[in-house]
Amino acid sequence: VKFYENYSGIHSILNDVLDSTEKTKDKKYVVYSSSAIRPYLYHKDAFPDFTDHRIKRKIFVRTIANGPGGATSGKDERKWLSKKESAATYTLIYAGKVAMISIGENNIPHGLIIEDQGIFETQKSIFESVWKNL
Repeated sequence: VKFYENYSGIHSILNDVLDSTEKTKDKKYVVYSSSAIRPYLYHKDAFPDFTDHRIKRKIFVRTIANGPGGATSGKDERKWLSKKESAATYTLIYAGKVAMISIGENNIPHGLIIEDQGIFETQKSIFESVWKNL
């Protein structure tokens, strides 16, 4: 488990998602998106052009969104769990890892990456089940 703080930490997490996913056979990952967290990911000090980098690397993502907003932008699919209520954490499931990003005191973002095949498989299985039922 690795812990990250501030916008530079969020950039590191998102960069790991791209670098690790690009090395996989199918170049795909899944995410539980949160409208409350989204602005922190695309903040000028985090990774404002993350989506452009993902598309350029030909990485596909399926998103289960929580909260208003969000749209497809290329090489992606999106379904909504809720268009009204947001979630407190943004969760990315990719390449044998699970990353979680949240906002702490004083609106400072932080997150972690768990690298464990069992945790990855469990979280991916739960995602797939939810995806099929939406």
